This record gives sequence, C-alpha cells and structure tokens, in this order.
Amino acid sequence: MRVVMQRVTSASVTVEKRTVGEIKKGLLLLVGITGDDTKKDAELIVRKCLNTRLWPDKENPDRGWASSVVDNDYELLVVSQFTLYGKLKKGNKPDFHMAMPPDQATVEFDHLLEMFRKSYKAERIQQGEFGAMMKVALENDGPVTIYLDSADWQDPGSQSQGANGIPKGQKSAEEKGEAILKAGGEKGKGRKEKTESTASRSVEGKSTEGTQKLEEVEDGGLTKEVTDS
Repeated sequence: MRVVMQRVTSASVTVEKRTVGEIKKGLLLLVGITGDDTKKDAELIVRKCLNTRLWPDKENPDRGWASSVVDNDYELLVVSQFTLYGKLKKGNKPDFHMAMPPDQATVEFDHLLEMFRKSYKAERIQQGEFGAMMKVALENDGPVTIYLDSADWQDPGSQSQGANGIPKGQKSAEEKGEAILKAGGEKGKGRKEKTESTASRSVEGKSTEGTQKLEEVEDGGLTKEVTDS
C-alpha cells in the first residue's frame, strides 16, 4: 500500500461540483492499493500517518518535527488514488496492472477508513469518493510531502503474502528451481566445451606422434605400417 502524505492548511474533494470531503489543518492522504495488500499493510499505514511528526512542538514552536496530526487534533482527508501504482517501464502510456481491481480495492479502502476512525476521532476523518472523477484542491503547508510504502516496514518473518501465498519479494520454489536449472545448464555447457577442447588437443597430439613413428620406421628401410595404439 502506497500513500502520498501532505501536510496542508486546507484541502477538499469535489465530484461534479459537489464537495464530498473537506478539512482545514491536517493531512491529505492519497492512497494506492495493490493486489497483494492485506490488513497488515493497512495497519502499518494507519499507524505511520497518525504518528509521524510533521509539526512543531506545541509548547515550543521553535522545535520542529515534534508533533503529529493526533497531537494537534488536526484532520485527515483520505483519497483513493490507484495511479500511485502506475508504471512507465515501456512506452509512454501508464501501466496500472499492479493496482488492485476496483471491486476488491473499494473493500480494502473502506477497511482502511474504518481503521483510521477507530484509531483516531471518527469526526476528524474525511474522504473522497471511491472510483469517481474527483477534483482535489489543497494548500500544501511548507510544502511538506512524504511518500510511504507499507512494503518498506515488513518484517521478514511477517511479510504480507501475495496471491500465490508467497511473501512479497520472495521467489517461489518453482522460480528458484528454474534459476538453479538455468545456472546448472550454463555450467554444464562450459564443462562440455572445455572437455571437447581438451579432447581435440589430445587427438591432435596422438596423431602427430604416430606420424613421427611411421617416418622413423620408413627411414630404417622397413615397410611395416605403424599405427597409434
């Protein structure tokens, strides 16, 4: 799960000239959900967003980066944005295949909102409209923008699992086996080439030795043919 977290003095979302979400000071969160995301990813995102210190100390304003959105009783505006998983590896048209399909993503997005409301004050959580063409307006304070990815905080022993049941970032046994076979094939090819080269040199050496023996016999006046053994 990816989030672009922006510290704002105000932000709003409108759909067809209708305001669906609006906040004053707080955080605007643009959220991207991928096919492998689970409840664990949502928990990590909620915890980070609510506890990241992006504001000065309330009692000592000169001390920066000391208080969170919760410490200041500010608001959050959460907006779904699948384009955070867009890729431009080939060509100029974005590829969004890494984004979770809409029918599944809407469930995960609602679950994320529920977790925010349970972890903080429900009335402080505003949202955009999932799947709609939205107009997002904001006044970035700073500007301060932080990029979050739940994959960055996964412990090796408790990684989220993908659709194939394998922890994110890990190869399956089949993939590992293919890699081993490929490596073994390359080594075997190298050994074969080396063996053929050695055999070729040996044959050439024996052939030369046999010729020399034959010449010596002929010089001695014998007509018996000598061959290599």
